[in-house]
Amino acid sequence: MTPSKDHFEPKKFQAPEVVAQGQSSPGIAALNYAKHGCRVFPIQPNDKRPFPGSHGCLDATTDPVTITDLWNTHPDANVAIATGNGLIVIDIDTKKGEDGWGSLDALMVEHGELPGTRWAQTPNAGAHLYYRVIGEVRNSESKIGPGLDVRGDGGYVLAPPSTINGKSYKWMGRSPSAQLPPAWEALLIAKPDAPVPVTVPALLPTGKKARQAYLLAALEGERDALRDAPEGTRNGALNRFGFSLGQLVHLGLLADDIVATAEWAMDQWTWTHGHRDRRKDAATLGRAIRDGMNHPREEVAA
Repeated sequence: MTPSKDHFEPKKFQAPEVVAQGQSSPGIAALNYAKHGCRVFPIQPNDKRPFPGSHGCLDATTDPVTITDLWNTHPDANVAIATGNGLIVIDIDTKKGEDGWGSLDALMVEHGELPGTRWAQTPNAGAHLYYRVIGEVRNSESKIGPGLDVRGDGGYVLAPPSTINGKSYKWMGRSPSAQLPPAWEALLIAKPDAPVPVTVPALLPTGKKARQAYLLAALEGERDALRDAPEGTRNGALNRFGFSLGQLVHLGLLADDIVATAEWAMDQWTWTHGHRDRRKDAATLGRAIRDGMNHPREEVAA
């Protein structure tokens, strides 16, 4: 029988007994999550972004004293649970016309049904499904299917009673996180796809100064896109950024300009998101730049 959205009714997917039903205090919720082994940190109220000057997932902790201090400082902060270290979350999205539920149904036909597990309803009528894994799972956006994001190593999700636009995340039951079936874990830990070659016509003006201005504007645009990329999208954002840089090389961009721009963007990325593995990020960026150089933008003179 083909799975349907009914498969994910509360009777099938239940949340753990980590927060008493009706609990509204973010600080108490954070302490309860930590008590059950979840690493937590505060997020700006009614938002998905960490507080300015914080280090995102690197601030995640299970220490009750630290957690109490954090929420005494920010009593209305949303609660984030850090993923990774054996915990992943499958984020089912229904925004912008995406049918994450349908994508999940299709994957279950191919890879087998998912077991009942801890799950929370998101403010946009989507869901967060919590699972335990053995291997390292990377964050991804719609890689396994439209409307399906995965939060793993270096990622996080908001947890009840966090709110976005006045709407709350809600636990839908009381069971612990289940072990992800082997077929699904193999799907999630597969190596990421190489950047898709995209050839964009570059309408270049004549004249050295005008051409340089075009290249600088392109660099700034790609740099800002990386800086503003949401938490949990590290690999995809770095791949897109590096690929775009590599595409610009044949247009006259000097190698040291690429290095300077890449280093600046990496600094901004690390400062904003607090990623701990800069060497891995640099390797990802280098591969993407080389891929972009092999698929240069089509040049069309203005």
